[in-house]
Amino acid sequence: MISGSAEREWAHDVLLDLCFERGHAGVTVDALCRRAGIDRAAFGHRYTDLEGCFFEVHRVELERYRDRAAVAREGVTSWRGRLRATAYALYRFLAEDERLRHLIVVEARRAGERVRPLLEEELEALVDLIDEGRREPYASPSLTRATAEQVGGGICNQMQLAAGTREPMPAEGEIVPQMMYAAVLPYLGAAAAAEELEIPPPAHPQEGPPVVDAEQERIRGALVDLCHERGLANLTVAGLCRRAGVPHAAFERRFAGLEACFLDFYEAEMQSFRRRMAAAQRGQVAWRDRLRATAYDLFRFLAEDERRASFVVVESRAAGERAQLLFAEGIEPLFDLLDEGRAESPDPTALSRATAEQIGGGIFNAIYAAKARRLALSVDLVPQMMYAAVLPYLGAAAAAEELEIPPPSDLAVGGRDGQARG
Repeated sequence: MISGSAEREWAHDVLLDLCFERGHAGVTVDALCRRAGIDRAAFGHRYTDLEGCFFEVHRVELERYRDRAAVAREGVTSWRGRLRATAYALYRFLAEDERLRHLIVVEARRAGERVRPLLEEELEALVDLIDEGRREPYASPSLTRATAEQVGGGICNQMQLAAGTREPMPAEGEIVPQMMYAAVLPYLGAAAAAEELEIPPPAHPQEGPPVVDAEQERIRGALVDLCHERGLANLTVAGLCRRAGVPHAAFERRFAGLEACFLDFYEAEMQSFRRRMAAAQRGQVAWRDRLRATAYDLFRFLAEDERRASFVVVESRAAGERAQLLFAEGIEPLFDLLDEGRAESPDPTALSRATAEQIGGGIFNAIYAAKARRLALSVDLVPQMMYAAVLPYLGAAAAAEELEIPPPSDLAVGGRDGQARG
């Protein structure tokens, strides 16, 4: 169980994940609590309802953006300079996390009446900044605030078009100068606006290397190693601490016990897996292409690290009900993707979601059997998986085509023991 402020942090991050995977309409309190590992009582203690949770996440994220924009403007005195710094801060805020971008740009419109004023407040602040252009020397006295409102609305629409897809955003050096051109033109004229197209992006804020919790990393590495060597059922806290080289007291400060330790790291692995699945599908339009890209990335995920593969696939069955629930939550997006095949079928009503669950269950049972016996996964497994997945929806001819499609160029076909290249 997650306690204290961690509940809010996990609910926050999980909401980003679920909205990105399912959309606002597909998120429920039960789903959020299961994914976050909190019970409904804990959720109700912090949030009045799901809309309240959406509101809190938007509030926190927009405050984070305001702080970043304020830092970007520090020491900048000119109107154009402050406007440019704000535009780059907004772009970078949206570009750094596709889940957050999806939440702010797409899902905010569906998140309820409480969220809308937060977004309107941010737009108003941008319009205020643009409207300062009327104070610039040589700005036309005929301009009104309506000019800033029109420019600000156009900038927001331009940003929404750039950010509202699952594709990577255009380069900042392409989109922000165009926004600045549109903002400067009414106030300072064509020559000053054209200058904006030639001004390079500001340097990114200097940041130190990411802070690594060395003690926690040692515990994680030792846990994965020992699970692979002995199995979770044969581990003790004392043995884990010895392998990790950490005092027992340090372990107790972090975890309530061995199960809590396993679940903490296991959930992190499943979150990584879900994000990889989402990233693998980016840029793919056709159902079979998205499914194939996901299947090959699943192969990469399992073939890159034998210890991690055992930890994720094998040990979840030994770790109890909670771990199995985390595993089921983690692979649910794959079942959702498989189930999209019904829309491709000549008779979508002839099949149900049970078809996707049967296919997905069969695939993971085969993977489990291989990893439990310490067998290396062959890259040839992916076309076989694709054959089984396509067959019920599109028939034998389309399924057979999957057996002839070569793997991506970054994978070596090594017969029965093909592995992902390093």
